[in-house]
Amino acid sequence: MPAALGNLFLKRDPAEYVRWSVAPQPVINPSRAYVSPSEPASVTITSGLEGVEIHYTLDGSEPTEKSPVYQGPISIKGTAVLKAIAFHPERRPSPVATAFYSQSYPVKDIIYFSPPSSARPGAAGEKTLIDLVKARPEARDSSWQGYEGNNLEIVLDLGRKQDLYELELSCFENNNARIFLPVRVVVEVSVNGRKFEGVAEKELALPDKPQTTGARSIYIPLKGSEARFVRVKAMNIGTVPEGFRNAGQKAWMLFDEVYVR
Repeated sequence: MPAALGNLFLKRDPAEYVRWSVAPQPVINPSRAYVSPSEPASVTITSGLEGVEIHYTLDGSEPTEKSPVYQGPISIKGTAVLKAIAFHPERRPSPVATAFYSQSYPVKDIIYFSPPSSARPGAAGEKTLIDLVKARPEARDSSWQGYEGNNLEIVLDLGRKQDLYELELSCFENNNARIFLPVRVVVEVSVNGRKFEGVAEKELALPDKPQTTGARSIYIPLKGSEARFVRVKAMNIGTVPEGFRNAGQKAWMLFDEVYVR
């Protein structure tokens, strides 16, 4: 290396390195929680770097410098996706931190009677459907748990008896990629985990043409049933129908969270 270039490199202003460094990602605590109006979560956002200004959103959108500024604990009483970013006057913005909150009953355990595909087990394995981490609306997100040609059948253990009014099943649809919604969802409940009683059933119309790709939520009323255990069966269409791309091949179903309220 020529001496002139070597001297230039050695004399570079340290501030230049700071200018291209990235502010550390904010820390959200708690990052996941079940919440309710009577039991809200008090959420704090911190950074390990002095001089940062943290901005956040509660609707899952990406925060910017125009988003609200974090000034102290945030009380979250309902379902929300919190995202936070740190800005520093001498550094590049931090990576975005994400946290999830659900106004639903906590799920103590989940039992599978029909396992997902080994190719799409979900990012959290058997906890994927109850970990509160909401998948992005794109099929490649590993938080989606997949069923190729077979049905979803699970039992949720709420830990104690609850009055049940609604079940929400999060799904993804991309018919051109063999991903369809279930054709039928059946919900049964039990007090003791042995004897189950059917309380709700929902039929979904078979599409006659490819639908708009995206995340969907299936809502099923539970009529105030009292139970500790909830069995959910989602029926696969089986194979891709005639008239669709990949007709005759096994159809996929993709699921993320299951909420019971």
